Amino acid sequence: MLAIILKAFGVVAGLGLTSYILGLLSWNTRFKTLAPFFLSSIATIGLLFWALSTPESSFLKVIATFLGSWSISSIVEYLIHRYVLHYPGSRGKFEKLIYELHENHHDDAKDLSIQFISLAISVPLFVLVGSGIIHVLGVQIGASLIAGMTCLYGYYEWVHYASHNRKATTPWLKWQQKYHRVHHFQDANCNYGVTNPLWDVCFGTYAGIQRKSPREAG
Repeated sequence: MLAIILKAFGVVAGLGLTSYILGLLSWNTRFKTLAPFFLSSIATIGLLFWALSTPESSFLKVIATFLGSWSISSIVEYLIHRYVLHYPGSRGKFEKLIYELHENHHDDAKDLSIQFISLAISVPLFVLVGSGIIHVLGVQIGASLIAGMTCLYGYYEWVHYASHNRKATTPWLKWQQKYHRVHHFQDANCNYGVTNPLWDVCFGTYAGIQRKSPREAG
């Protein structure tokens, strides 16, 4: 029993220290910008190799689970954006805090201090959730699922950053920028998806691409 308590304490202390260090490093703009893509790439590759390393592993099952995880993660992305960041009901203190933080992002979309999900929150959360999923589902399925989630997280951060802070150089990113900017500058009640428009189409919140508004152009 004592060993379990000490182990749990070590995990909590380690995650707390990691969160604190990441919070300090995030004051650096370059770190804040590059770290999500770097860490998600390393985590995705490592988790996939771990999933494939088990004796009973099946390449097709790992890849199918990895791709299926993208679908799960993308609908979670949509639901959080629509029902948490743009909370439609009466707001308590927590809902007001989240809503106001996201409203600040809408007011100044290029402000990097509020544009990224804090690594001090996302990394410990991924570790805790991922550990639980792998413990329940096993390494092959669990690690494949978490790999898909971390991969989409990195892609989400890149697309969101590029939509506001970079000049698009590919047809897909040009379309993605226009699609996301409709949500920001023309109608905040549509185009909730950031990485893709699938769930907007499914749930009737897809508004497509429109011309630049005066606010966006300025």
